[in-house]
Amino acid sequence: IAIFDTLYFSTESQGNLRLTCNWANGFLAREQATEGGQWGPLPDSRNNLAWRAVHLFRERAGVDLGAEIHITKRIPAEAGLGGASADAAAALVAANRLWKVDWSLSKLAALAAELGSDIPVLVSGTASVCRGRGEQLQPAKPANRLDLVVVKPPVGLSTADVYRHCKPAETPTAISPLLNGWKVGSAQQVATTMCNRLQEPAEQLAPDIIQLRKTCNSLGLLGHQMTGSGSTYFGICRHAKHARQVAAKLRAMR
Repeated sequence: IAIFDTLYFSTESQGNLRLTCNWANGFLAREQATEGGQWGPLPDSRNNLAWRAVHLFRERAGVDLGAEIHITKRIPAEAGLGGASADAAAALVAANRLWKVDWSLSKLAALAAELGSDIPVLVSGTASVCRGRGEQLQPAKPANRLDLVVVKPPVGLSTADVYRHCKPAETPTAISPLLNGWKVGSAQQVATTMCNRLQEPAEQLAPDIIQLRKTCNSLGLLGHQMTGSGSTYFGICRHAKHARQVAAKLRAMR
């Protein structure tokens, strides 16, 4: 995926901890034209998850140094793409390295889980099965690449709102069939065993996701579903050429 945020971290000897966060050039016009949502105003310093992560890490590690942090945002907000969580993970990794604390990955992941359940896996930087509150990581290296198409609808979704509307399933879905397909490189098995319990409540909040699901049903995908708490949607394609064809059809529907 070509869209990414960039985080700059430099050590500050006086102990000050400052963070600035702005949309990248080219995204500013969308920010100015949108009230809230995916291109809306970004959280200020102490409300930013990356600042909170570094502040907590500094307290727990007993560090006296500070930092100047700047984040250039490109990942849409309220998209289920983990932009804020990835920024927090990157900030933790940078602080651990540049402040020369040298915590182990497991210790850093345990701290990250206090801030958000998806941050530990982003600290690790590899595909994993996540258990507990997200801090118990089991690396799961794929046997083959998957060709995906990712589409972000205009609407954004608050993670908290989606979780408030989600009810735990009476019968949990086992992960073993999906994990077996992942390990042997069977895109078909992965596609047919995926599950996201947050999709149903997200569809109640954003009918655009229902329309995306119906559209993806007509594109010959191996499987498709929402990512995270939404609103982004993705489909697993048969091969790279199929992915390019699907992407072109989706662009033409905008």
